[in-house]
Amino acid sequence: MRQRESPSWGDAISDHFGSAACGIEFSGSTNKNNFFFKMAAFVVQVHNVVDEVIRTSRRSDRDTNEKIGGELMQLTRAVVKKHTLPRVNAYKYHLAQPSRMLSRSVVHWNNTILRRLRRKPNSSCPWTVKCQRHMPLEVFACFKAASLTEEGGGFLAKNTNHVEEIKFHDRAALRDLLLEFGNKYRRCLKEDEIMCKVEKDGSYSMVIIKQNHPATWHYSKKLETMRFTARYGHYNRLGVPQFTL
Repeated sequence: MRQRESPSWGDAISDHFGSAACGIEFSGSTNKNNFFFKMAAFVVQVHNVVDEVIRTSRRSDRDTNEKIGGELMQLTRAVVKKHTLPRVNAYKYHLAQPSRMLSRSVVHWNNTILRRLRRKPNSSCPWTVKCQRHMPLEVFACFKAASLTEEGGGFLAKNTNHVEEIKFHDRAALRDLLLEFGNKYRRCLKEDEIMCKVEKDGSYSMVIIKQNHPATWHYSKKLETMRFTARYGHYNRLGVPQFTL
């Protein structure tokens, strides 16, 4: 009786990605197809290793391994499709990095805050700085994860189905967090420029964050917008306060 043949690499790759979706004809007739075939076959091997690790893992580790393995499989499939599909479809599988997006956002946030630090306060909300920007949910998740660590210094003041609020009572903690975000991939911010604006005459305006005047980051999950609110003050060149909160 003839034994059943094991599936070929081409069959395995088609099972994982779909030959039409990959845009690869597994005939090996061209160098380009051979290259794609080898890379896709490599990804299949990675998936087989992940499956084996999950299958043989202890019960206490299985849940974590399944989460890591599932995300790894999803990402590797997306990478293959991104580089093999026609451009008109490849954009669907572009892997955005929320941490890089957050790094750029923090630089824009700080610039916006500095523009709002006026020497003469607004009559309707004196010595209060407010600004709002669009922020995708994935980027906010990165911000939230880092803010709520012990080093981050923030705490979750509100969490509903529609909004979340993160508050800071320590200016140094928020300054260091923004500095770390902004300079994660390239140096864009200086420590003395975080939430502090120096005028030509040596006077300066600075965001004030303390126990009775926290800085608040309010995030709308529905609108995907982040709003920053904090108090600030203006000081003369000798450091004497020119304001009353």
